[in-house]
Amino acid sequence: MRILITGGTGFLGRHLLPMLTTHELFVLTRRPRSTATVKSTDNIELLSADLSNGIDTATLPSRIDAIIHLAQSDKYREFPAGAADMFQVNVAVPQSLMRWALGAGVTRTVFASTGSVYEPFTGPLRENTAVNPTGYYAASKLAAETLSLAYQSQMAVSQLRVFLLYGPGQTGMMTSRVIDNVRAGRPLTLPSQGDGPLLVPTYVDDTARVFKQACEEGWRGIWNVASPRAVSFTDLAHAIGVAAGRKPCFERTGTGPTPSIVADVTKHATRVDLSTFTPLALGLERTLKYASVPAA
Repeated sequence: MRILITGGTGFLGRHLLPMLTTHELFVLTRRPRSTATVKSTDNIELLSADLSNGIDTATLPSRIDAIIHLAQSDKYREFPAGAADMFQVNVAVPQSLMRWALGAGVTRTVFASTGSVYEPFTGPLRENTAVNPTGYYAASKLAAETLSLAYQSQMAVSQLRVFLLYGPGQTGMMTSRVIDNVRAGRPLTLPSQGDGPLLVPTYVDDTARVFKQACEEGWRGIWNVASPRAVSFTDLAHAIGVAAGRKPCFERTGTGPTPSIVADVTKHATRVDLSTFTPLALGLERTLKYASVPAA
């Protein structure tokens, strides 16, 4: 297949591209060719695009079989200042791509959505659960879901809701920040009681394989993508401590109970053997080799 990929030089994209070597890939990146983390090869062509400024579909290949949209605004923590950028990258660009796809021969599209659409995480995190996210970032991703799924009669459209992605080379996200803090000996915050929220840390290569499968098989609809193994925040920190060779330390705040963020993966399990997902200890062992903060 000829596949157009946005966000291909990002964290998930860097792990996905090597899995798609049998396909012809066109990768949109804002980085100059000389500094891109993914290099042009016989089957990968890098296309310059800064999606914060929209997308000029006239510069795209005339024919494409599939789209994998991984890009998202890097202003997701900057509301309200980053709202315009979030809308542009998370909503406007996907819809421009879908309109362009109608004339480019696209038969399937795969979008990276987020488990954050279930905010405030008070009910079952199931694909058919009614959602009304509280944050602008999650709301923008939900808007993209709704608008893109309207194209189902023209092509296969799938929205993959990703949960707590982690792995080698990640920076700035929850698990990588916990790794940094444990290795540096900084205290981790817990609520006044309990072990913190239940979470489903999901290794990046497992998630990447699901995106590959969804594209190649032409999945339709909304899918949670998450590890089947839930752990508490405290257990996650202790697992990181074992991998790092350093015991984590904690401090408690006056806050009350925190919500669990555990995806229902019943639907996911109909397509993927979840027993093959990387165990947390092994994933952390691989990740710690690339952690951004040197061990003390």
